Amino acid sequence: YKPSDFYLLDVPEIRDYVRATIHVYPKNLSKSFYRNKEKKIKIKSVAEEAIRVLGDKPSLLITYKDLESKFKKQLKKHSNILVDHFGNLIGENKYSKCTSVFFAGTNDWGTFEYFKQASTVSDKALDLTTVQHQAVRFKDPLVGKFYYTLLAVGMYQDLMRSNLRV
Repeated sequence: YKPSDFYLLDVPEIRDYVRATIHVYPKNLSKSFYRNKEKKIKIKSVAEEAIRVLGDKPSLLITYKDLESKFKKQLKKHSNILVDHFGNLIGENKYSKCTSVFFAGTNDWGTFEYFKQASTVSDKALDLTTVQHQAVRFKDPLVGKFYYTLLAVGMYQDLMRSNLRV
């Protein structure tokens, strides 16, 4: 499908998001953040921040599959904080009592997947190169926009597993 194939409607919002609070962790929690010799220290630090931010509220911490068991171990004394990994939440309702969600990572599918999907929906040739060591990851602005849109949709879908959807 091409973007011009769709008609967008302006629909009034029916959900109340006054319960949603967004806490921005002061570090980039990409997979590379956790991949070094200080991995245990970093997981402990992020878990401590989650405990501080989430308090006693029923909460969901979402992380990478390979870190899920490590976060569960760090948070085992905090039964109010449930832990699951990206890609394991679709269709799940067991977190519907959670009033808080903490993302201990970003569900990034990898550069090739964004190039592939952006190329599929675009009606023009795209520059499929990346930019190194800069905040802008993709050279083509359309690919960058597509990337951030997919990240946002993924986070939104994960949030909808919690009580924020009510």
